[in-house]
Formats: sequence, structure tokens, C-alpha cells
Amino acid sequence: QVGRVVSDDNKQSLTLALDRTHAVAVGRTAAAKILRLG
Repeated sequence: QVGRVVSDDNKQSLTLALDRTHAVAVGRTAAAKILRLG
């Protein structure tokens, strides 16, 4: 049961990590578009 319980802190950390990964992916896509246009 303990293994199944995810604390709010862990959920928040995971969400932040996913947001950061998403932001990096968006940044790379934007950079690629800029390089292609340039």
C-alpha cells in the first residue's frame, strides 16, 4: 500500500519535471523552425 501512495510533493515534482521537459521540447522545435527560416 505504501508503494502505491504518492505524496503531493512527489506529484508536484513529477509535474514540474514534465513541464520542464515539455518546455525544452517546445524550445527545440522553435529553434529548429528559426534555423530553417534563417
